[in-house]
Amino acid sequence: MGFLNGIKTNIGYSVPESAVYYSCNNKNPHRGGTALLLKNRWVKEITWMDVDTEGQIWLKLSCLHNVTIEGCYIRPPDSPYYDASLFTSIQASIMSNAGCSYIIVETSTRVVAMIYIL
Repeated sequence: MGFLNGIKTNIGYSVPESAVYYSCNNKNPHRGGTALLLKNRWVKEITWMDVDTEGQIWLKLSCLHNVTIEGCYIRPPDSPYYDASLFTSIQASIMSNAGCSYIIVETSTRVVAMIYIL
């Protein structure tokens, strides 16, 4: 499983033996977005996926009972595209599923990946 950020979502990606899922980018489809690369053998384990929030992909796998995985891109605060409401969106999602454990993978241009386990 891998998350990519800052990609051009209108460009198709193909990775051998993998499925690719994209988050929506309602504001500007030419700026890029977030993608999830998932090996084909794990696709059947997906029980739920949400790609409707820009820059975020949420999923649950049947093999990880009561765990939600999120991949997101949080722009640096000095970026002209920084949006603090992303934190509100993540918090709302977590609060709506109390009692669940979370693995949050945040990637940016300055940090390869930060993984938070809540």
